[in-house]
Amino acid sequence: MRAMRHSTLITSCLALSAAGCVTLRGGHGSSSAEWRQVTTPHFLVRTDFDDATTMDAAKKLESTRDDLVSAAWPSFEFPEGTRTEVYVLSDSLDFENLFGRRTMGVFSGGARPTFFLYGHPDRWDQRETLAAESTSIVRHEMAHQLAAAVFAREPRWFSEGLAQFLETVHESNDHKSVIVGAVNIECLKKYNTYRTITVRRTLAWNEQLSALSEGESHGLYGMSWFLVHWLYNTRPEPFARYQVELSRGTDVAKAFDLAFPGFDPEAADMEVQNYSKRGEYEEFAMPLHVHPFAAQPETLSPALARVARARVLIAAASNSQTSDREPRLVAAQAELARAIELDPTTVEAIELRDGVPRDERVAFARKATAAHPDDPRAFRLLGSLLRDSGPEAVERESAFRQAVKLDPNDPQSLNNLAWLLVGQHKAMQALPLAIRAVKRAPADANVIDTYAVALFDLGRCKSAIEHEERALELLRDAKGSSSDAQAMREHLNAFKSRCAQPKDAQ
Repeated sequence: MRAMRHSTLITSCLALSAAGCVTLRGGHGSSSAEWRQVTTPHFLVRTDFDDATTMDAAKKLESTRDDLVSAAWPSFEFPEGTRTEVYVLSDSLDFENLFGRRTMGVFSGGARPTFFLYGHPDRWDQRETLAAESTSIVRHEMAHQLAAAVFAREPRWFSEGLAQFLETVHESNDHKSVIVGAVNIECLKKYNTYRTITVRRTLAWNEQLSALSEGESHGLYGMSWFLVHWLYNTRPEPFARYQVELSRGTDVAKAFDLAFPGFDPEAADMEVQNYSKRGEYEEFAMPLHVHPFAAQPETLSPALARVARARVLIAAASNSQTSDREPRLVAAQAELARAIELDPTTVEAIELRDGVPRDERVAFARKATAAHPDDPRAFRLLGSLLRDSGPEAVERESAFRQAVKLDPNDPQSLNNLAWLLVGQHKAMQALPLAIRAVKRAPADANVIDTYAVALFDLGRCKSAIEHEERALELLRDAKGSSSDAQAMREHLNAFKSRCAQPKDAQ
């Protein structure tokens, strides 16, 4: 793998369209736009809204998480990990110009999960009609995040079906319960419109969306939601058994056979169709477990405000058509350059300015560690910029170790140190770090790859192959780099070749 192991980027948008200019109002040529930040137990929120709305956003995010956990995984102990970053633009026109008119929000996953949203939190939920329950990209993608920590394996139909099923989770009128099972009107429309998609086809779904026609995509999403809803209502015990097997990492086909022995997909087609016509979609009330928190918004420094705008512009570039990508990246780099002028030790600005010569970035990173000795990000950045051989090798390892010491729950730092130790043939030392990283970033392909290599070096062939296959699957979903994919395929081929040999020949 590469010396610097970037986190995999998984991007999800409701829709994308061509965007216009790249200037944020009060943004990239001006310092007049004041940005605020609030840190909660699970989120880091940055926005150009006022203090009150900033707190509304933070409360909305934490309450959404409480709702989802109460609805689906009330007994699961989620590992402490990296906070999800959330950037909220106050001006809808800014967001529309950058991300497109039909985009309600954008999410990028991996070791640094991030939402990009706009408007007051009240408008994040979308309601088709007053008679239907609202849906939300925030609930959808947060459900994916949480599920990734629960399930070691997730077939695509189950992953997307469950996220859509949980989109309609909402609190009862007395706010003491969460209601599960409300109809997702958009999914129901897709199911009714694209009826050529069968249960058998849905269970076998493993293609990326880019490989599907619009009709196939909508049909698979609709049927996936219906399958989850149908199983949840009519086969609760086998469906629960299936989820237990997925959480254990059981092969997805074997897990399904164990939970649903003798399952007939063709018969299921008729049952699902009849279920859809009856419209007897039962809703269930689950106890709501609320976790109060105390937080106060703070005004970002001018340098960090520039970084916030740069993060939005870079995300817009990643989700743009080719012709729009370069102007957004140029605007982002201008913001970052100004941030460095304002404060040369701004860690996030140094990290994002990847077009600057390495030696210059190393010098800035060293200054950042001196200026911010308690900031694990500064040491993680320095280690990622240093070479793994020659006079910089010792400093590199020291920087990674200090990053882990300062933040033992950061999956990027854990993964960086684990990978360095794997390269030093110290798999026994690397494995505990890799396990901790996997628990905190279970959907990051590079993190899974490091874990797989450590397992292989310790002779655990079967598990190494399974996890490397999972890493490649995640990378395909994330549209990750071709160099990463090539390295992972080489790892997988080496595992299979070596593991097929007799033990005395290995």
